Amino acid sequence: LTSYSLAQPVLVLTPVITSGLTEPTQFVNAADGTNRVFIVQKGGSIRVYDASFNFLSNFLTVTGITSNGERGLLSIVFHPDYASNGFFFVYYTNGNGDLEVARYHVSSDPNMADAASKQVVITIPHPNNSNHNGGELHFGTDGFLYLSTGDGGGSGDQPNNAQNQSVLLGKLLRLNVNTSTTAPFYTIPAGNPFNNEIYDLGLRNP
Repeated sequence: LTSYSLAQPVLVLTPVITSGLTEPTQFVNAADGTNRVFIVQKGGSIRVYDASFNFLSNFLTVTGITSNGERGLLSIVFHPDYASNGFFFVYYTNGNGDLEVARYHVSSDPNMADAASKQVVITIPHPNNSNHNGGELHFGTDGFLYLSTGDGGGSGDQPNNAQNQSVLLGKLLRLNVNTSTTAPFYTIPAGNPFNNEIYDLGLRNP
């Protein structure tokens, strides 16, 4: 037998943004070829930086949200065809504390969204507790929008939301979003196992 001594990797952390951020929750790229980065802040604003991490502008401030504890602006995702269609989606807790996904469009300035373009895609009731909202949006390779939702909080999910197939809390949801200007702004993809928005269930706070 031969013994090998493997050197541990050395990680060097280099700060690239050292000011201007308050409670950032997500760091994403629009995959539009510009190499810009977008930073989501829980209070509602989304800041955009160039590839060298120079601040460009406040891309969007999402209004009408509740931001305390685990509530606030939680996630942003850009449509796979963002470079050509300009659509993106945000996930937040609204003024009632419910979970909400809204669709926006970029303005004529690529570093600023059109705040007036907001269309609410889905609202999910989240009564009783302020925690366990879940919190991320992603597009899958299938082109569908995936949304993680928390079970509604509280001790041990006493309402059993996560196992209830008629409740959208405590789930991974899969939506076929469209870019039309009229509602509905999503449909149920074929292959969702419960013939509704639910793709997976039994989750606590993904």
